[in-house]
Amino acid sequence: MGQHGFHGAHAAEPEQDLLPSWFPRTMTAEITNDPRVSAQTIIEKRFAAFETLVVSAILLAGSSCTGLIELQADAHSMWSREYIATWLYVLVFSCNMFCVLVLTLQYYQAYRLMTAGSTGFETCKEYYMNPMVTELRHLAAKSFFYSIPIFCISLGLDLTRKLSLPKASPVFVACIAAAVAQVFVVGYHNWLFRVKYSKCKTYEAQQFANLRSMMSHQEGYLRYDVHSM
Repeated sequence: MGQHGFHGAHAAEPEQDLLPSWFPRTMTAEITNDPRVSAQTIIEKRFAAFETLVVSAILLAGSSCTGLIELQADAHSMWSREYIATWLYVLVFSCNMFCVLVLTLQYYQAYRLMTAGSTGFETCKEYYMNPMVTELRHLAAKSFFYSIPIFCISLGLDLTRKLSLPKASPVFVACIAAAVAQVFVVGYHNWLFRVKYSKCKTYEAQQFANLRSMMSHQEGYLRYDVHSM
């Protein structure tokens, strides 16, 4: 009777794995307690830098959405300042929502792959370094940074509608000046980052070249000692 109960319990196990065919992504919900999962990786540090970017993009998207809802474009001309401000708000909102979508999705999927098992880090690295994934991530970051000057211009156009022309003109000029300064700041930081990154990689290549040269000399000495003996 015990054996019958034992076989009955084994027979009932496959039934627990049966799920409807329309149930989404059930095959990726397993949990593996691997010691490598708890170790911090360079990919986690990279994504930690994007967390602030996602929060800032959400705030800027909310501000642009608020301005878009409150804006009233009553002018019939397509080149009116209200209509241009509307499109600029839409552009800012779309750029920041794209940034939030891409970075959040990659953050979620990268951690899912990283904790998939013993080869999770290698799989996550292939996903993180995929050319399309990398381009989307960089495009998302640039969309956020360059949407800030656009938001300043749209805000200046919006204020010209709420204020009289003598009062709105200096405000609009100040917003334009702030947008130009922000574009310069973003461009300068990108240029400086590329310079320092190329410098770091140049030094790294020199170090590896020196290391390979030292290893080749050591191998030559070892061969000489073996043959001399």
